[in-house]
Amino acid sequence: MSGIPTNFPTDVAVQGTVFAQGFQSPNPTITDTMVLQAVPPVNASKLAHQHRITYAQATTATAVTIRQTIQVTYGAAGAVVAFVAGLAGTANVSPASITVDLLKNGTSILTAPISITTQAVRVLTSAGLASTGTVAGDVFEVNITATVSTGTLGTGLFAALTVNENPL
Repeated sequence: MSGIPTNFPTDVAVQGTVFAQGFQSPNPTITDTMVLQAVPPVNASKLAHQHRITYAQATTATAVTIRQTIQVTYGAAGAVVAFVAGLAGTANVSPASITVDLLKNGTSILTAPISITTQAVRVLTSAGLASTGTVAGDVFEVNITATVSTGTLGTGLFAALTVNENPL
């Protein structure tokens, strides 16, 4: 090849198969509508997935200490995008507090656990992420510590994890 690209100033029809070393689709050659209406549809194994997993205690239940598995990575690789927590029922009465940690394979991946003290209900508290990578088989757990002291623990504790996964 001479290194000079061939330019086709009109449409090109190919009867056989086209093999390319690379392909850059000019915007908007392939639109959302074209993908959604594809027959047959695009296989799920070819798509990246975003999962939002919510752990929740009953809205009327006082927050309790618990460690529970909430997600296992299935795809080949991915990334933790966000982790938030809050109360949906009633707020803590000081000095009661709740800490919410996110563990991957038994180790915290947060810069610090989320601390819920006297925040208003239905307010999301975001965590800083010290580590975001995930691979197939990683196990995520919430680790909650509810400390009543002399106050009153809030109700309706929840935590939400957002993870992007690539297909196998």
